Amino acid sequence: MATWAVGVDLGRKGAHVAVLADDKGQQSGPAVSFSTSIEELDRVRSELCARAPKGTELVFVMEPTPTWRPVAKYLKACGHRVFLANQSQASSLRSLIKRHAKTDRLDALTLAKLPSVCPEAVRPAPLPDDPRWEMLRWGVKREYKLSRLIADLVKSIKEAAEECIPGVADLFPEPERPLDNLVYREYCALGRHRGMTVKRLLEEIRARLGRPLKPEEALRVKKLFSLAQHALKLHGRLAPATSAIADAIGEDLCFLDRLNAEQERVKRENYVLYRELDEKGCVMSLPGVGKTLAPVFLAVAPAVAYMTSNKQLRKFSGYVPRVDNSGLKEGKGQSMTKAGPAWFKRGLYLASDAGRKRDPQLARVYRRAMVEKGFPHKKALCEVAVRLSDRLFRVLKDNRLYELRDAEGNPVSAREAREIIRAKYAVPEEVRARLRRRKKHKRGSSDERDAALRHLPAMLTPSGQKGSTEAAPRSTGPKRVGEILAEHLGPEFFARLAASAEHSQFTIAQAHPATLSVAATGEIPEDGQGTRSSLAESTSAPIKLQREPASAAFKPQATEELQPTVPVEDTTAPDGFQHGARASKTSGEAYDSPGPYGHRPSFPPSAGPDAISAQPSWLDPVVAFGSAREATAPPGPDLPRGRDRPQ
Repeated sequence: MATWAVGVDLGRKGAHVAVLADDKGQQSGPAVSFSTSIEELDRVRSELCARAPKGTELVFVMEPTPTWRPVAKYLKACGHRVFLANQSQASSLRSLIKRHAKTDRLDALTLAKLPSVCPEAVRPAPLPDDPRWEMLRWGVKREYKLSRLIADLVKSIKEAAEECIPGVADLFPEPERPLDNLVYREYCALGRHRGMTVKRLLEEIRARLGRPLKPEEALRVKKLFSLAQHALKLHGRLAPATSAIADAIGEDLCFLDRLNAEQERVKRENYVLYRELDEKGCVMSLPGVGKTLAPVFLAVAPAVAYMTSNKQLRKFSGYVPRVDNSGLKEGKGQSMTKAGPAWFKRGLYLASDAGRKRDPQLARVYRRAMVEKGFPHKKALCEVAVRLSDRLFRVLKDNRLYELRDAEGNPVSAREAREIIRAKYAVPEEVRARLRRRKKHKRGSSDERDAALRHLPAMLTPSGQKGSTEAAPRSTGPKRVGEILAEHLGPEFFARLAASAEHSQFTIAQAHPATLSVAATGEIPEDGQGTRSSLAESTSAPIKLQREPASAAFKPQATEELQPTVPVEDTTAPDGFQHGARASKTSGEAYDSPGPYGHRPSFPPSAGPDAISAQPSWLDPVVAFGSAREATAPPGPDLPRGRDRPQ
């Protein structure tokens, strides 16, 4: 018997559209529009059946939109098979058919072609006959929604309390606890802390709780007092405004109490349904699964009934990585697909964290992920979740209880399993500290991960060489400054300065007391006269200008007074070496000496009776030893200026 597919594009607000395609994927007849009513559905069925040859089976393919269940239930009751399409794959096929078009008819045609093009992209719609399965699924979704609302509300309460008293959220992190709830409800308004003492605050909280405080609780209350007094100084005259924030926190706490009560009621109803549908307690025998998560795992049983392998459940959970292998490329470390319902992924994650502490096989997977693969805690739990989904698939398929076994496959008791985990598969604390991505200490302190790295052996780098786990220290001492100057200015520069120092020590000493040692060693001494500036600051520092009286204007000495007493033939500058120009003979003019990169300083013209004199900075080695170069060698050729200067 031939099978023709009917693609149904469901509309949330508008009409639905159906397109019939034959066994080759070709459209048969025009599209049909209809609404969600029995009369319209019967009309569409009769019209489409009339187009197909006699004896042809019609199967309906639709996407899992919020409106698919009423239509699918009626079609199934009429004897038709209903399939759900993968939305991402359907979208890709639609882009292949017509890349720049999207209409309701095109979407329906794509769904009708999908079974013949890619049969793996469709799956039977999970529509069990027992209504309790539907009630369980909605109960699980409600519990997940309430948990999300509670988490968002708790975050909002703590943020509002931080606005009143900075640091109170770290001191009282759980508003559901009695002491934390009392602090958020009564003591977030700073008006309550004005004129308060530590003894009085302890007595009030003890009386409101109706029991004596534990030592740890009393210590937190004392810290609350100090935080509140500090907050009073921070807010100042605006401290009374925190009463409005405290009122809002009180309303949120009342809403939080109602949400918690409703969540507990939904959990009880879900557990009752679970006990009715799973009389043997097979799902609850899994490690890490209790009264809250057992209904979550049982709710996927209708979908697992149509699966043929555990890989399909892995794909449904979304905890499998993407695949990126092509040619010689092997893409590792890909992100997870994150497909499937969020409530099921949350249940797997929570059960994995608890199950690794009870099942030796799951504990071995967790330890290998952290110790050998270097995964952080959350990523290692995702790998455990994949193994837990395999166990869930087998338990649901075989309808049997789960048995704890060791790594060799031998059955063990719960007590023996915990002993094996403690002896063989415990993760060292230094490994956790090294892989931890969140700071463990309070605000303002250093990360424990950095401290733990210093006590671990050096790890292998990708090249195979051992690399240190510590960051290289940054040095700004005189030795390091000398190395930087020698690296950027070249050895010829310091060799020239050293030769100049041997022939004209008196002239160099007049420039600055520390210049002789700099010229000889290439290092700036750390004696109060050196510098710790960077290379960019020391070699390109502009010449400082000072306005002095006319009597103190700069008057350079005559060149004859600076002549050395030794010959200068042995100190001839190499070809291409740049020297500074001689000092100007005119009083009041500055040196026309280029900097280390060929830049020449410009000076404003002198005005009035005062003359502007240039004070060469000894931080610039070329300017500092200009007199020595004049005394030992003739000036070299000038380099081009600006953009014409060679790079």
